[in-house]
Amino acid sequence: MTEAANELGRLLSAVVMTAIAILILDWRPALFVLFIVPGTVLISNRVARSRNCAGAAMTVRTAAYTGL
Repeated sequence: MTEAANELGRLLSAVVMTAIAILILDWRPALFVLFIVPGTVLISNRVARSRNCAGAAMTVRTAAYTGL
């Protein structure tokens, strides 16, 4: 649990530092990134969940065919 919390803290700090660096360089690309990236992450997570569900269903069907 502690290792996961450390990893999460490290990743969040990297995201915050990157966002600050982008804002310092130019605010227009920063706004674009802050609106586009979360949307692409949400879409990616949704696709991954649907693929996992489809894979699990295929495993069940395959097991039924083979008699396992």
